[in-house]
Formats: sequence, C-alpha cells, structure tokens
Amino acid sequence: MRNPVIRRTTVAVFFVGLLTMFSAFRVQRINAVRVKWNTQVVKISDTEAELRFTAQIPGGWHMFSQTVPDVNGPMALNFEFDASDEFQTVGQPIENGKVQPVYEPAIDMQVNSLEGQVQYTQKIKITAGKQPVIRGVINYMLSNTTEMLPPDEEELEISIN
Repeated sequence: MRNPVIRRTTVAVFFVGLLTMFSAFRVQRINAVRVKWNTQVVKISDTEAELRFTAQIPGGWHMFSQTVPDVNGPMALNFEFDASDEFQTVGQPIENGKVQPVYEPAIDMQVNSLEGQVQYTQKIKITAGKQPVIRGVINYMLSNTTEMLPPDEEELEISIN
C-alpha cells in the first residue's frame, strides 16, 4: 500500500512546478511587448536644456497618456527623475502625440491613450557648474483590444554635455 502523505506531496510539487512554468511563460510574454524609447538632449543655454523622449509604441498596441483619470484606472504614464543638486525639472513633461479616448473593457472605462510615435519634452535647469547626469525612470502601461499589460518601466541615464 502506498503512503498517502508521499502521494499528496508529489502531487503538490507537480502542481507548484506547473504553476511556476506557466508563470515564467507569462512573464516572458509580458516582457516581449515593450515601448522602444530614444532620448535626445537639446541644450538651450549653459543653464537650460530640453530632454526629448521619443516612444515608439508597437503596432496594435496603445500606451496610456499622462492624462488618465486616477480613479480605478490604469496607471498614467509618468516620469520620475532622481533628486539631484545638479539640475531641476521645469514644469511637467509635455506630451506631443495624438491622444485618443479608448474604451477599455477590462476596467469598463474610457481612457486617453496614444499609438505609434509619441514625443515628450522635459525642460531642465542646470543648477551646478558642471554637466549633470540625469537618472530616473519612465513608468507606462500598454493595452490592445484583448489585454492590458501590467505597468512597465524604462530606466534613464542621460548625460548633459
């Protein structure tokens, strides 16, 4: 006669392994769809510059705008810059792209989103006498007609020359 404890343990280990495998496939799928970001620095003067971030959104997907309602909706796109004595941001990033309202069935609400190529411009003031390195992260979410991906992020490290 077989030991029932060993049999239950074997079944539990099998299901945990199966769940882990499916989770790994899901994570790979999520990470496979990402926005491609390019950064450009336009120096205005010795103490001012513009950071230009260009997002190339994959075909068939849309990215949520900076102007998404806070109430039970997806995360709005946002920029987080690490604090530094070398620079200050001036105002909020300006979003340049065609913002379109899209109905999201997963959350039963209409939200602002963008497709294709979008540019964001952030003005900065250089506060130290040296050339700053700007670090931070861009947080964003993607969706298509059948699924909404969890939040993703793009790390930033920009040298002002």
